[in-house]
Amino acid sequence: MRPLAGHPHRVRLESIPSAVEQAKQAAAAITGAPAPKSEVAWFWSDQFDLQLKIAGLVRPTRPAIVRGDTDSGKFALFHLGADDHLAAVETSNAAALFMAGKKMIGNNSLVDAAMLADAAVDVRQCVRPQ
Repeated sequence: MRPLAGHPHRVRLESIPSAVEQAKQAAAAITGAPAPKSEVAWFWSDQFDLQLKIAGLVRPTRPAIVRGDTDSGKFALFHLGADDHLAAVETSNAAALFMAGKKMIGNNSLVDAAMLADAAVDVRQCVRPQ
């Protein structure tokens, strides 16, 4: 179990990236060093010709915003919290969208849902000022 940004309690995540984060937290506690900033939770899996990556924790409270062509296998599903902050992104063969989404989650970014759904708009332009 480890601290996770955006969550009031410690969270148990079973993944390699989470194990690395737990080790960093434990090392800081043992040595008395300041706790490192909690990284955005992320997961990955290669399934045949699909590279699946997820950042954040999906909370199905609102419909996902689809970006890209699901039939091509290269797309992203963006999940917003109740306040339009990006909560999670699930990607298939879309590394750039994964990295952008992970960064937006880490920055607690507000996003414009309509712009995020439009693949013609650069994903970085979807962030709204706070």
